[in-house]
Amino acid sequence: MKLRYILMAVCCMMVVSGLVTPAHTQIISGKDWTHQPGEGIEVELLGAGMGSKYGVEHNPVTLTIANPENVVSIIAQVVAIETTAGQPPRVTFSSPQESFTLTTPSGTTTEDERYYEAVFKPTNRITAQVLDIGFSPHSYTPRAFYLYVFRQTGVSQFVTGALIHESVYAKSLTPWASDPYTAVFPIPTASSPRDIQVSFVISDLQSDCRIVDIEAEAGEIRHQETFSYSYLNDQPAVVTNEALVVTRTLRNVPGEVQQVTMKVISPWDQARLCEADGDGKKNDCGDSVTISGFNVVVLGKRVDCVVSEWGAWSECSAACGGGVQTLTREIVVFPEHGGAECPALSESQACNEQKCEEDVSITKMQKTEDSDWTTDPLSVTWGEAISYMLTITNTFETAVDLMIGDALSSLVEYVGGLTATVDGTDVTLIGDIFEGWGFSGLGADETLSITFDVVVKDKDSVAAGSRIENTAWIYIDGDTEKHVSKPVISNVVPEPATMFLFGIGLFGGLALLRRRRNR
Repeated sequence: MKLRYILMAVCCMMVVSGLVTPAHTQIISGKDWTHQPGEGIEVELLGAGMGSKYGVEHNPVTLTIANPENVVSIIAQVVAIETTAGQPPRVTFSSPQESFTLTTPSGTTTEDERYYEAVFKPTNRITAQVLDIGFSPHSYTPRAFYLYVFRQTGVSQFVTGALIHESVYAKSLTPWASDPYTAVFPIPTASSPRDIQVSFVISDLQSDCRIVDIEAEAGEIRHQETFSYSYLNDQPAVVTNEALVVTRTLRNVPGEVQQVTMKVISPWDQARLCEADGDGKKNDCGDSVTISGFNVVVLGKRVDCVVSEWGAWSECSAACGGGVQTLTREIVVFPEHGGAECPALSESQACNEQKCEEDVSITKMQKTEDSDWTTDPLSVTWGEAISYMLTITNTFETAVDLMIGDALSSLVEYVGGLTATVDGTDVTLIGDIFEGWGFSGLGADETLSITFDVVVKDKDSVAAGSRIENTAWIYIDGDTEKHVSKPVISNVVPEPATMFLFGIGLFGGLALLRRRRNR
């Protein structure tokens, strides 16, 4: 394999046998970075496609940076490709606070690729635009726009990475046994397993059959993935417009592992997926990919969640009618760096589901003009007024909301006279006798009294001897299951006494006449 390594004046990258070794701690364009846990730095990679050698698709392009308040520095990078011989174009970078115009590239990756870089102060968005496109003698088109966002997070983790400007030429790799481009990043050891995030930044994938394999390895923990611009075996594309930013996590990496190896390959043998030319040969569509950067984050010691033992069941929330009691436990050790999440911290179950019979009691009394309040039946006659009193006492430990009603007999007519008091204090009810009266917040041990008047209908509507029965009812807290009803006292409309006496006299006179005839 023939790889073209370019020593960049601003990069000072050391390349030994294809291995890239980070050696710098500064956040400087084109250099490697290494941040120790105490520095609390993380790197976010953002990217967007701009086009390819076949044309410009997006220019200018704006990338948005979330939470700029904890950003330390940002490296902006544009990769451009030469379409025909000519001079490289100018590139502008701009944010709401700064702007740069680069008339010459920051560096060269191959004969036909150039990259432009600028370092920005914290901001919320950066726009990149390639100028002079299509105007002689400038004959370059943009491929991709990337941001390397350095953040101060305070999280104790090890971060290392590098901007790498190299192309892997698929055509120069040995078919069926292509060697990868390899970068090795040293990481500190630890006393226990930890998770490691790895990121790849790659461009120049816009070709019908262009394919790239990425691989990350830390000890025996390995991740491998294949990306393509177009379709592979009828699978849809996963890369568009030249830009590929991939972040994956290697989980449970043993603490003794001292390095992360990252590989990129654009295998020429994959070109077998291309349709053959008329002579049966493969199309020349493997071409090259550009590796723009790597990033490695050691998330720190993997800590699993630890919880306490279950405590005792709480008291039931209700003495009857259905309550809930809860079992709880606490977090002893919070999870960190990809550790196992905490299980449920509470469980609940139903309790005291028996019906509440006496927690809200209802009593009904009645009186006429000639009687006192009583729970006993009364004899009433046509047109006579009857006063009813509903007395509701709350023996719950908390206040309740009530809906109270009285199912009046069809033999009486409601005539008003409504009053309501709570422990002797006048209150206002919502609603009416027909739909029910509502009252909110009857406190513990408080008594609500409701009085109203009815009149017995006339004798054309009520036959003598009729029994008048009403039923009072209550719904508690809107729950139909918590329903209390009491059969109300029966009132009787008796036969008139005059009719009874007339009957006795008539019967006695007839008997006397019979006796006289028999003599």
